[in-house]
Amino acid sequence: MRVAIHYDEHGNPTVYADEGVEVYSVCDYTPSDRLYLMSPDTIPDGLLDGPVGFAGDGSAAEGRAVMAVRMIPDDEPEDEPTLQ
Repeated sequence: MRVAIHYDEHGNPTVYADEGVEVYSVCDYTPSDRLYLMSPDTIPDGLLDGPVGFAGDGSAAEGRAVMAVRMIPDDEPEDEPTLQ
């Protein structure tokens, strides 16, 4: 059984899943609606065609991600202010 999260060219995610897979969204910043059972569409034909990257694969994308994470200061406050 598979779940696919597709990010479009604007970074908006769409969740797809094989039939029978339960997909839950857990959102701690909305306590009154924290747990939500999604109704994803089935995975479109061709969406998963092509090479698949994974952690430790040595790809350029992984290298950029590792470099970006290393640039994040360790002394960031744990509770950053957010707009309400």
